[in-house]
Amino acid sequence: MREHPVQILLVEDNELSRAATCELLAEEGYEVTGVATGKATLEAMGSPERRFDLLVADLGLPDVAGAELVRRVRELSPTMGVVLLSGRAADDPDVSKLLGQPRVAFVRKPVDIDLLVETIEGVLQL
Repeated sequence: MREHPVQILLVEDNELSRAATCELLAEEGYEVTGVATGKATLEAMGSPERRFDLLVADLGLPDVAGAELVRRVRELSPTMGVVLLSGRAADDPDVSKLLGQPRVAFVRKPVDIDLLVETIEGVLQL
């Protein structure tokens, strides 16, 4: 049993997907903050009031590429776990490169919440 709820920062530009995923993860006991852009992700991470345990990020953001976002997040929090979301396959070269990093996992869209929770828990255990 954890001492505190896992703090997740979810970045998804599709408003409906973001709201639904936030709600489903909250029902699983996570504390979730949802944002729509890479810029908002970095702003949230820079906030002294919040410390996130995990980033769940859509790779297809309008303002920053997935690899760049992961690089910048890792500069701010080198050990933070990352779960990438994308409609692309895991063997896509951009996705494969990111999956070679420590504490990074991938879930294909459309997201199955049970698989997402299982993946989150796996990354948190590493």
